[in-house]
Amino acid sequence: MFAVREVKVARPEIVPLPKGVVTNRQQFRGPEPVSATVVLMDQQNTAPEYQGRARIQALKYLDRAGRRELVAVYALDSTLKVLQEFTEDRVLLRKAVDGYKMVQSLNLQDGSNNTPGLLSGLTGNAANAARAMNFQRQADITTFAFESLARHLAGLPGRKKLIWITAGMPLTFTQDNERNGVMMTEFTNLSKQIYAPMKLLNDANVAIYPIDPRGVMTPAEGLGLLDTGITTMIRLAEMTGGRAAYNDNDLAEVLEAAFSDTDLTYTLGFYPAEERFDGSPHAISVKVNRTGVEARYRQSYTAETAAKPLTNKFLKATLAAWVSQPLESTEIPIQAAAVPAINKPGYYDVEVGIDPTSLKLEQKNGRFVGGIEVAIVPDVENKPKGLHQTISVNLKDLNRAMVVVNQIRVTNNKGKLLAKQLHLVVMDQATGKTGSVRIPLN
Repeated sequence: MFAVREVKVARPEIVPLPKGVVTNRQQFRGPEPVSATVVLMDQQNTAPEYQGRARIQALKYLDRAGRRELVAVYALDSTLKVLQEFTEDRVLLRKAVDGYKMVQSLNLQDGSNNTPGLLSGLTGNAANAARAMNFQRQADITTFAFESLARHLAGLPGRKKLIWITAGMPLTFTQDNERNGVMMTEFTNLSKQIYAPMKLLNDANVAIYPIDPRGVMTPAEGLGLLDTGITTMIRLAEMTGGRAAYNDNDLAEVLEAAFSDTDLTYTLGFYPAEERFDGSPHAISVKVNRTGVEARYRQSYTAETAAKPLTNKFLKATLAAWVSQPLESTEIPIQAAAVPAINKPGYYDVEVGIDPTSLKLEQKNGRFVGGIEVAIVPDVENKPKGLHQTISVNLKDLNRAMVVVNQIRVTNNKGKLLAKQLHLVVMDQATGKTGSVRIPLN
């Protein structure tokens, strides 16, 4: 398979939905967008002064940018935060970046990058244990964000970019501890954990473009590959076909280069022999018969074996995680609407349309069978209670949307609205793939 996608002057038009209907996947009239870009402002792994520099340079880029493409702006502290969902409106994007507030990460000491914060008063082994805990928290928060972003972007067409404005994070760290009067150096390698979400990003056709906001540094500050954060940035970019930018003061120019990097993309497809489906990663190499050309692409694929059945514990945990997620998953396309229930104050009828072709269904006796989990809750932070149901799927035709209707209470005992919107999550029992959307209550 071979395909070419190029940015055109004429932009596709988003097809408007009926009033009150929302979706987690936009439909386009004309050609699909060539690409979409997420700008992730990393507060977790970046000191506040460099967050401020990134903000100023991003505003500088937006003031002079003439490009039109779908862009979203998110921030990462202890969790992902939505500053602006996907839009082509530069006024909205500029407003989101201008309102971006710098945050001191609890896992960085005195604002310095790649130096985990210590609990005051701790020394020796206790201080080292605190340092190791903070390193691990950095890895946990960042990798979970990558996983969420992969599922958030999976349903969007074309080649996607994740512009990660960050000072990076270490893949490894050492700590000296005293054991029975003897000093021992312990080595911890987090690369397996940090590399794991790269498969999800590759499968979602997302390339990472890390940008270091620290600018030009002296050797004493950790210039070049000796800096552990930069080493991680380069490796993750290589794994996904992106490009890392560092040691550069003109971040606005670097942003322009990252945005324009997918103006022209080529898609190559191949089908591996069945005997290579062994569950292990396989390297990919692409060579161009032309001098002066750099080919950037994902560096491996995993030859999947038959998946093991998912446990109820895993399914419930995944569903609960997406209920509280600020981002929407696009793995399963859904449309939904909520209207007040007739003659039942405080209740709404929620109708959900699900694309059955995105589910993993088995054919039995001429029917397509499987199962899904559905959760509908008021969109509030304090662990809301709502509806959770397991639905058996038994369809004759996959060309029509599967429709599920539920009635849910949206007010408390005093008749006060619990939230301004409902959060709906649909999950495939066979694969754990999800689709989610927030439904406004009018």
